[in-house]
Amino acid sequence: MSKKYVIVCPTHKRALSKIEINNLRITEKVNSCVDRYFLLPKGTPTDFYSTTFPSWAIIFVDGKYLSSNLSYNKFLLSHKFYELFICYKFLIVCQADAIILKNISYLPVQYDYIGAPWKNSCKFLTVSLYVGNGGLSLRRTLKFYYLTRVLFFIKFFNGNEDVLFAFIGFLKLLKVPKSEIAKNYFVETFADKVNNYSDYVGYHALNIFNPNLEMKIHNDFLNKKNNEQF
Repeated sequence: MSKKYVIVCPTHKRALSKIEINNLRITEKVNSCVDRYFLLPKGTPTDFYSTTFPSWAIIFVDGKYLSSNLSYNKFLLSHKFYELFICYKFLIVCQADAIILKNISYLPVQYDYIGAPWKNSCKFLTVSLYVGNGGLSLRRTLKFYYLTRVLFFIKFFNGNEDVLFAFIGFLKLLKVPKSEIAKNYFVETFADKVNNYSDYVGYHALNIFNPNLEMKIHNDFLNKKNNEQF
């Protein structure tokens, strides 16, 4: 029987920054019953991760997959990535600059892909795409595994993986919510418009789009509630 959710943080770093640590501490606190993995290049020392995040498991992959933005995007466009988590119904990509504030069971299960909407559309061919960023995203694992095996054009694509998956959603091969729905769950470029941060499941790249909000979230979750210092 497959499990329902897994949170995956791919990174090439030997250690994370203080902000990234705080992001993932909050993510693990509100999802303590969800399996969580770091995806690291083979040969990466594990001291930092096993000490700082002892409840996270580690999967090592060929270093070439995490050596550059291009190789990372190629990896997430490959069935080899989804094969690692095929026993889970849904995979949540949670990069270290992302933060999840609610249990991921709040996410709707009728979609194959949910990413934070882009304020300015991403263009693919003549199509304007709005959903959504892959840095914090929900993916139906088996569907992604299947599509990355059978869609021949994927292997020729050298851009951002989330743009291509958004286009595949436009083709109706993935069920992707409209921006008006997706924005109720994940936030990225619209972070400057947020009034109540607890209205959303998670955020990506707050350090870029609203660093003051990121600081407030860290203070509220880590300092005031738990009196923890990192």
